[in-house]
Amino acid sequence: MPRSIGPRGARRQGRRSRTAPYPRRVAERIPEPAPSSALRPLERVHLDELLAELLDRVGEVVSTQERLRQLLDAVVALGSDLDLRSLLQRITGTACRLSGARYGALGVIGPDDTLVEFITHGITDEERARIGPPPEGHGVLGHLITHPAPIRLPDIREHAASYGFPAHHPPMTTFLGVPLRVHGQVFGNLYLTEKAGGHQFTDDDETVVTALASAAGIAVENARLFESARRHQRWLEGAAAAAEAVLGPADGRGAARVVAEQALALTGADAALVAVRQGDLLEVRAADGPGARAAEGVRLAADDGALGEALSGDAVVVPDLAAAVPGLGAAVPAGTGLLVPLPGPQGPVGVLLLARPGPGGAGLVADDVPELQSFADQASLGLQSARAREDRQRIAVLEDRDRIARDLHDTVIQRLFAVGLRLQTAAELAGPGPAEERVLAAVEDIDVTMRDLRAAIFQLHRRRDDTGLAAELARLVEDARHHLGTSPRLVLDGPVDLGVPPEVRHDLLAALQEALSNVVRHAGARHVEIHLSVDREAVRLTVQDDGRGVGSPEHRSGLAGLDARAARHGGTSSVADRDGGGTVLTWTVPVSGR
Repeated sequence: MPRSIGPRGARRQGRRSRTAPYPRRVAERIPEPAPSSALRPLERVHLDELLAELLDRVGEVVSTQERLRQLLDAVVALGSDLDLRSLLQRITGTACRLSGARYGALGVIGPDDTLVEFITHGITDEERARIGPPPEGHGVLGHLITHPAPIRLPDIREHAASYGFPAHHPPMTTFLGVPLRVHGQVFGNLYLTEKAGGHQFTDDDETVVTALASAAGIAVENARLFESARRHQRWLEGAAAAAEAVLGPADGRGAARVVAEQALALTGADAALVAVRQGDLLEVRAADGPGARAAEGVRLAADDGALGEALSGDAVVVPDLAAAVPGLGAAVPAGTGLLVPLPGPQGPVGVLLLARPGPGGAGLVADDVPELQSFADQASLGLQSARAREDRQRIAVLEDRDRIARDLHDTVIQRLFAVGLRLQTAAELAGPGPAEERVLAAVEDIDVTMRDLRAAIFQLHRRRDDTGLAAELARLVEDARHHLGTSPRLVLDGPVDLGVPPEVRHDLLAALQEALSNVVRHAGARHVEIHLSVDREAVRLTVQDDGRGVGSPEHRSGLAGLDARAARHGGTSSVADRDGGGTVLTWTVPVSGR
């Protein structure tokens, strides 16, 4: 009996009936394939090309993913570094690694659009030393400064702005430059050269390095903020330490030394000097730094150039401190200088001078100006306090001298006078003979003693500030003794206090100061003799030492200002080797016709 087919079976049967003709129609349209042996090589070629392209694209994707991973790792690492110098070095090395560059550099741009710092990667310290000074921003490097946009070059030497390479510089061809911005302002530029494998830098290289530069700009800003906060904390601690020290029992010179030492430590300068106002002059009370102590005691004209500008109340940055303040001689190194006024109730009481040579000095000290001005305010209070203590001590000494002088005049001299009168009476009573002669001799001794006492009383009444030229010369010689380790011999001949014209006096003291400073720095002398002769015709200063002589350029360099000081008054200056070894310096100024 035939089996009945239900609806479900009918549907299956119906689907088969509807779809059964379809394969036949498709088969009718598809031609029979040719023998496989005839098309197999062509198919293999197409397949190999497709596989190669697929592998290339897969490799590019993998390479891109790897570079992105490296970029993300680099961004995270940059964000964790708060030391600016270390951060800049890390940025340079990371840019080289991501771009495949053999050499890299990061040039920091200063306020005058020159490179003030140049961080390198791929060059050893020995190679850097052979190349010489770092670039200042010429050629293609300068082009990127004036045109802050990414630039790729197949050959850097063919660019219109190419400046060439210095001697001993490694060869470089391919180039990629990308600006690094901080808050929209160009902080510096990344310079990458010599793509690995001799290839050129690609669009992807430029994109990755540009992304790195964007992240690096944020990291640099964070590092600068951290350094600013840390520097501010150091300034606060240094100012507190200086205030505590200068408000102690130190005298004016000791307080000035504390200020100089703290300023040197806080700024990292090469020399720090504190010059205190003395009438129309500034006296260097204290100095700190290699060779800077030789400037202590030097007196400078308060109205000269940069010093006069600083005394007007404004901090002054100069490109060369030694040239701006020539009276300091070789005590300060050539290079950027900063002069900060020390404020007082009636105007500045002095100037704080800082020397920091080398590229980047201007930008670095300019950042220190606000903090230095705050430090100078507190330091000035300490110096004024020390000066007030000195004034009180000086007043006490003067009062004590007045008391002693009164006692000598009112008591001792009167008693000696009375004794002399009695002895004269006794001599008359004794009559002629040996007794009378001895008594009269004693009376003469009493008269001499009274004259000496009157002279002593006169000296006691003289103000300490009213010292003559001879005393000033003696003070300079005494100051030099501390640096020489031996006592120079001072010989004065003629009316030194009265015979030297006022306009010559300052230059004479400065000439002696320069001569002694030069002996301290270069001569290595064991014996020094100073002879000053004053007559109606001329003032003659001679300084002799038994040191190394004038053969070395260093010895002559410290004497450059002597000729100018002598020529100012129609005089001359000369230096020569001394018989038996050493140096003889002669400084002569005519005074005839006065």
